[in-house]
This record gives sequence, structure tokens and C-alpha cells, in this order.
Amino acid sequence: MNDTLKRLKEAEILLDRMKNSTSNHFEFRTNLNAFIPQARSITLVMQKEFSKTPQFEEWYKSKQSEMQKDELLMFFIEQRNKSQKEKSVGKIGTITRLGTLTTSGSTLIPLIKFEKDGNVKLHEIDKDTIKDMPRNAVKTPTTILYTFDEKLGEDAIDLCSTYLQKLKIIVTECYGKFSLNKSQSDVPTGNAENDVP
Repeated sequence: MNDTLKRLKEAEILLDRMKNSTSNHFEFRTNLNAFIPQARSITLVMQKEFSKTPQFEEWYKSKQSEMQKDELLMFFIEQRNKSQKEKSVGKIGTITRLGTLTTSGSTLIPLIKFEKDGNVKLHEIDKDTIKDMPRNAVKTPTTILYTFDEKLGEDAIDLCSTYLQKLKIIVTECYGKFSLNKSQSDVPTGNAENDVP
């Protein structure tokens, strides 16, 4: 397994750790902030690994132009810069109430509201009654949603998974074009669910 594939595998391990640490906010945040620079470095390692390969530089310049137009890829570059130079990223421990208020089987109001400051507020939660129903009659199961300040309401794990999938597609294309002596079992297929490079 070569350097780019090793780096890809390391990022996959960190993503798995993130998925398995959602019940511990500090552990999740640690894994998230380790994943971001690790995933970001995949293309940097790829550039180094293939730097002496004929036509790689021309292909990569074209690929860079495409990547710069991809909102998610650019978002993660910003997150890497922030997490490495400013602070840990990720809105951790935001609790969302997924329940809805119902009366006679009709949904009246959702109980979740994202505020601009990143906090989640529940509609009329401090009142004894909500829409003329006793407060204790309203079911509000709780789920933890990890998100980013800039993408409130979007699941951080889903964003990281999509980001890693996009990087895997780039690596797959690179290995398909420029890999002469790699065994087929080493080359990823671009499918994050089925690949273990």
C-alpha cells in the first residue's frame, strides 16, 4: 500500500472513530479535529507521491480547478485552517428534539429551532402547556446532532463522510491513470462503503 492509500485509510479510521464516539462529546470532537487535517492531507500526499510521474502535474492542475469549485471541498479546507490555527471546530453536544407536537394525529408545530448563534431552542418549552396540551403530554425524544457553526442543522458525520468519498474518487481516478505497478487490490474503487485500501 502506497502513501496516498495509507493516508486515505488513516482518514477512514478516524471517521469510524468519530461515528463510534458520539456519546462522548470530548472524544467526538477530538476525532473530528484529527480527521479534518488528515483527510485534507490526502491530496497533498498524492501530489508528493506522483510528483515525478509523467503528465500527473497537468492532470492535477485540471483536478485542482474542479476542486476549487466544489463547495464542500473548500469548506473543509477552511475547517482545516480553522482547526489548525484558531480553535477546535464543530458544534458539539447540540441537542435536538426530534419529537413533534400532535393533537388528534395532526402535527401542529415542530419542537426544534436552530438559532443563529448555533444553539437549539425548543418552541414554547418553558410553558406549562404547549398549544393547549399539557407539557408532559408532548413527547420529545432527544438526539445529539454534531454540526459546524457554518452549517447548522447539517450532520457533521454526514458531511465528513461525503468529503472523504469525494477524496476517494479523486484518488481512484489518479491511481487509474498513473498507477503502473500497483496491485489491483490496492486501488480503491471510489465506493467508501466497500473499499478497504
